Amino acid sequence: MLRGKSFVGSDINPLAILCCKAKIDFFEKRLVDNAILRVAGRLSDPRYDYKLVDFPGDTKWFSQTALKSLSKISTAIRAESESWIRRFLWVSLSDLVRLASNTRRSTYKLHVKADRQEIGEVGITNLFLSKCKTNADRKEVLWRQLSDDGLVSQGALNQRYQLSLQDSRALEVDEKADLVVTSPPYGDNKTTVTYGQYSFLPLQFIDLDDIEANFDRSLASRQSSIDTASLGGSLSDMFEKRDFIASKSWAFRKSLSQVSAQSSSGEKRLVSFFYDLYQSAQQVLTAVSLDGFLMLTLGNRKIAGIRVPLDRIVCDFLTLNGATEIVTLPRSIPNKRMPGSMSEETVLVMRKHQSD
Repeated sequence: MLRGKSFVGSDINPLAILCCKAKIDFFEKRLVDNAILRVAGRLSDPRYDYKLVDFPGDTKWFSQTALKSLSKISTAIRAESESWIRRFLWVSLSDLVRLASNTRRSTYKLHVKADRQEIGEVGITNLFLSKCKTNADRKEVLWRQLSDDGLVSQGALNQRYQLSLQDSRALEVDEKADLVVTSPPYGDNKTTVTYGQYSFLPLQFIDLDDIEANFDRSLASRQSSIDTASLGGSLSDMFEKRDFIASKSWAFRKSLSQVSAQSSSGEKRLVSFFYDLYQSAQQVLTAVSLDGFLMLTLGNRKIAGIRVPLDRIVCDFLTLNGATEIVTLPRSIPNKRMPGSMSEETVLVMRKHQSD
């Protein structure tokens, strides 16, 4: 976007698509500021009629005060007539939901925290309005930069773009890309970074139609739904998957032998994840133009104590399907989000040399 290129983007997580759409949406600071004032007026009215959000586990993850406060904010956002304004406000609310919940913030996984200190309705409202104003200021800076570079006309991007909620194993795009920039999961979402669990609580308060009209709403129905639908989420048909994927990569076969000797459950996770990743790599490569590039940020995590060379296995997958390795670059991670996480990643650069 900052380079003025047309782009497409996809993810299986509805919250990821919401955040990206809010970043590229039409923007006018005056209209956003007015919307924030209208929402603040509704929230300050003690007689404001709101709909209480309810879902399985609601009282486990929220106090009654938090549930009522967040429900009131959700109703106030829905009253806005413009979808781009609602998406902007949903992003601010999504950031607030975990702060107001009973889950620990030291992990992406949902864990009930021992110390359940309540923020209070006024505190939740003030935090929300503060986040809205901060996000409006941030987007104004971004939009001014885009405008100064001649990339915005009448409040909207000049570039063609498409964002969609899709499974990368069944990826569909309207035209082939000259460059793919992505960072596949470093393992199955259930045992690495549980983005699905992280997204579950915010999605309960958001109008899903503002993300995308036609997608499977069951993705937001349970805290494990997104992670189960993601790469490696299903452990079924393990033996068939193992034989298939073992034929695609020497690096995978070596890891499989090492992990199998240590843990049968680790073997299942390894096989299921890389089987799904192979399907994804195949599909993504079909969306790349001839002589186009792929840049993949990858992390070599451990399974059953064995370091798995994700970068080499992905390289094997793509090479088998018509790509050539250009270079593999180390990338340090200076600010780790979670304790115990990796300190280094690799960036694998490949070029497609073979037509579909």
